[in-house]
Amino acid sequence: MKDLDILVVVPRIVARAGDWYQPPLGLGYISAVLKEAGFSVSHLNLNESDEPTEIQIASFLKKNAVDVAMTGGVTGQYTAVVDVLAPIKAFCNDIVTVVGGGIITSLPKEAMEALELADFGIIGEGEIIIVELLKALTGNADLSEVPGIVYKNKDNVGAIDIASSTGIGTRWTRNDLPLPKVDITKLPYPDYEAIGFSQLSKVAPNILGMSELQTLPIVTSRGCPFACTFCYQPDGQAYRMRELDDVFEEIDYLVEKYQVSYLSLTDELFGARKGRVEEFCERIKPYNIKWTATFRIPQLTPTVVQLLKDANFHTASLGIESMDDTVLKSMQKKITRQQTEDGLRLLHEAGIGIQGVLIFGDPVETKETIQNTLDWWLENTQYDLQLSAIIAYPGTPVYDHAVDKGLIPDPVRHIKEGCPLVKLSDMPQSDYTWMFEQILSLPRRKYPQPLDLYHVHSDFAKATCNWKGKCSNCSADNQWTSVKTFMLEAMTCNACGTRHIAPIPRDFAKRIQAAYDSLSEAYGDISFWGINSYFHSFISEYGSWMKDYYLLDQSEARIGITMRPSGSDKDVEIRHPDNVLKDGKSRCVVVAVPNYYSNIKTFIEETYPGVEKVLSILDLVATGEQIEFPPYAGLSANARFVRPDLEGAVLGKA
Repeated sequence: MKDLDILVVVPRIVARAGDWYQPPLGLGYISAVLKEAGFSVSHLNLNESDEPTEIQIASFLKKNAVDVAMTGGVTGQYTAVVDVLAPIKAFCNDIVTVVGGGIITSLPKEAMEALELADFGIIGEGEIIIVELLKALTGNADLSEVPGIVYKNKDNVGAIDIASSTGIGTRWTRNDLPLPKVDITKLPYPDYEAIGFSQLSKVAPNILGMSELQTLPIVTSRGCPFACTFCYQPDGQAYRMRELDDVFEEIDYLVEKYQVSYLSLTDELFGARKGRVEEFCERIKPYNIKWTATFRIPQLTPTVVQLLKDANFHTASLGIESMDDTVLKSMQKKITRQQTEDGLRLLHEAGIGIQGVLIFGDPVETKETIQNTLDWWLENTQYDLQLSAIIAYPGTPVYDHAVDKGLIPDPVRHIKEGCPLVKLSDMPQSDYTWMFEQILSLPRRKYPQPLDLYHVHSDFAKATCNWKGKCSNCSADNQWTSVKTFMLEAMTCNACGTRHIAPIPRDFAKRIQAAYDSLSEAYGDISFWGINSYFHSFISEYGSWMKDYYLLDQSEARIGITMRPSGSDKDVEIRHPDNVLKDGKSRCVVVAVPNYYSNIKTFIEETYPGVEKVLSILDLVATGEQIEFPPYAGLSANARFVRPDLEGAVLGKA
């Protein structure tokens, strides 16, 4: 049989081409391993063009021979993965499709059922498995002896004829052989270009405390020895570390090739070994680059924090989750509120940025435990912690809890819907609704905007803004470029790491109103799907001009929450989509959470045939005409920041 032509596809995970995203290092490693093994590998990154994914894929396949196409992602990226598989099979059903990542590893057979068009799934770390699978596809190994795969079975299990592989049948087979152990000290470096490093190095992330150009990721270890109930670990609990000599050789390459100025260490847990942290700090100092990494609170002793500070460490990513000891124990966090307070204080006093989230809704959560955490948060906003809700991701103990209680009756549908929130605790629905009202409304009310903030430039096509201003904490001058709207992005101080909320630009509101009016005239009542704190704030400040609209959310947990636009005497209640779209009450849906646009759009088109138009709210920004906008009380703070005389100025790094 001929050698296989392999295509590695990076799924579309950005709202607009040019946006920064955390590149999938797993696919980069797979590509590098395949090249090292002698396979012919080509690449397609769907994040580098605004063309529809199906057009990008069809165009590539017309010009290039492909026998096997590979992609992957986590469960929350289900639709992005489907958007890779469907065009490939539509173009040529004989192309073998392979999917890896957390989406498969967490629930192999259910994920394959949800994906439908995947021929093979890779369970666990794929570097060894994928090579063995390709050997089987070329007749050089027995398919039944390949560990860590799930696939559509044929009566005659064995080497698969590439030309008929998609006729394997409908019964899922999982080869329950011991998964191979990957020695991460012997892996080649990721195939950087395959996952978009050149483009990403030119974009500032403005997420997770990172706001510098030339920000790129690196992984120095795999696995996490802890077992928090809400966290899924695709690499398992076995903690394995790369040799630091090897890590710094890779850093040298990244600095030379991409002029890296900020490193994002994407290890699930970087700070597990104190001696290794100390050595890393000493060795990274001469590079004079900022970096971020993940730590557990108990690891943050005064000695370690001082080492980090001296090594140009910028932001600590922490697993905090709750400030109630009952909830922390239920989550199996193995930390206490007092330990968390001590660690946060050390970091803040050292001027190190903090990236952390308080998540609500654990099975033991009550209104009292929620209030305990919220009261602490309100008294400690200097730590810039985000508020969110717990999600039952497949493969986690809270997911198993939800299935056991009948809260997730259909695991396949749960995957297809992007893992919507489920009510895990027994507290009354009224308390649950109150909880979400706090999560949605408090952050943008309590966190600061930068001081002396100027709106420099708006890019309507990309729905981004450039801003300049002073840090509210240290007064350092900052310039923030390409800050995305409706994306919960923080404007992080480059000097001290303090996070500021991104304002809602008036000119964006004007364009959204103009587009909304046109859509209302064409389709009648408009629905907005998906509510986060940014959109909640937008409705509160600007929504009084909107008439006859619905607010929708798939999560039963958010149903019933009400919002009141500024200047209005009418509350608007969040409804379940079934109660609006199945009855034809709304023929046009605007997705208000752009990060999930692809997922939601596909679900709407499959579930609600009466919906004629689905757009992202960013589309309204891009297409709306500017109009006169009457003043409202909620706008005065933002209005004084606008500087038309600076329109079009080009900003660099601070």
